[in-house]
Amino acid sequence: MTCRVPNKGILDEFQKRLNKSPEQYVREELEKEYGKRLPKRRIKIGYYTHEFDLFSEDGKIIGEIKSGKDLDRNGKIKNYRFAELCLDCLYLMSIEAEKKLFVMTNKEMFESFKKMIEGLAIKNIEFKLIMKKEFICL
Repeated sequence: MTCRVPNKGILDEFQKRLNKSPEQYVREELEKEYGKRLPKRRIKIGYYTHEFDLFSEDGKIIGEIKSGKDLDRNGKIKNYRFAELCLDCLYLMSIEAEKKLFVMTNKEMFESFKKMIEGLAIKNIEFKLIMKKEFICL
């Protein structure tokens, strides 16, 4: 296996990406995609206050970003983590917005979650997988 050595500009961009948290990376990718700033924002929902990871200034786009991997040995999301993810979906469903995003950064977690929520009453949420792009060796 050999890797092609990219030029300095590409290496600089790659180093910037490596230094960003998954949440920062996802936020920047979505801000480019939608052409809007998507900072965090705390919102009161009934009795609770919840901080959304993504909240456009006009309130049309809201979202959650979930990174990390919390699977059991069978590749299933651990129960406590699944409950947390479902609660975040409930918060998203409780807010009026044109676009509600639930973004995961780990492919195995994403695929497991999608399987586990089949048949549940989770509505009007767009699920996305966004992973950091890395160099591929050929």
